Amino acid sequence: MPDCLSAVLRSVKDDTSGEPGRDGLDAESKNPARSLPGAVKQVFWRITLFYIVGLTFVGLLLRSDDNRLLGSGGLIDVKASPFVLIALDAGLHGYDSFMNVIILVSVLSIGVSGVYGASRTLTALAEQGYAPKFFT
Repeated sequence: MPDCLSAVLRSVKDDTSGEPGRDGLDAESKNPARSLPGAVKQVFWRITLFYIVGLTFVGLLLRSDDNRLLGSGGLIDVKASPFVLIALDAGLHGYDSFMNVIILVSVLSIGVSGVYGASRTLTALAEQGYAPKFFT
């Protein structure tokens, strides 16, 4: 197996095996023994599909020795993302700004999810007497 493919598969396995939102899901599901295995498998296959298909298209549409890629020059160019370079080659102007919006929304979503999980955990700990009562 080529080194790049094994690195991608290892990364996918590491990213999906420790599903961080899973702990909150099993506490609020009516039948966690039945619903969680399917949900975890769906997450694994969705992320795997995204990595494999996305990186395959990047590999097919962009040369690895392209001068615009990050690390090819002395200065860091924020438009050096392979996905943005492919979109620019296709004539999709404004795609770099669209990708920035997608990244911003993703970061905000992760932050909101973290705050929600932490507040639920603190509330449960306070109800069991392991945290101060003002968290209830």
